[in-house]
Amino acid sequence: MADTGSLRVVLEDVDTDQDGTLVIAIYADEASWLDLERAVGVKELAPGATTVAATFEGLEPGQDYAVQVTHDANGNRELDMRRF
Repeated sequence: MADTGSLRVVLEDVDTDQDGTLVIAIYADEASWLDLERAVGVKELAPGATTVAATFEGLEPGQDYAVQVTHDANGNRELDMRRF
């Protein structure tokens, strides 16, 4: 069995007065970036404390990963953007 690694993501100064969830996603390549269905791992956490953490297990050592954190205020699991 191959060795695997883990990645711990810690968010500080979280605004606990906000509704919704914090979506933390890990991506292994540029082609999958911002596509939750293609993320290596996804964790959804309630902003219930000013510091929250998520640990992703089973990651390939030596691989570069990108982390995305989104405040999903409306629960649709999408990065909603509007024009100014």
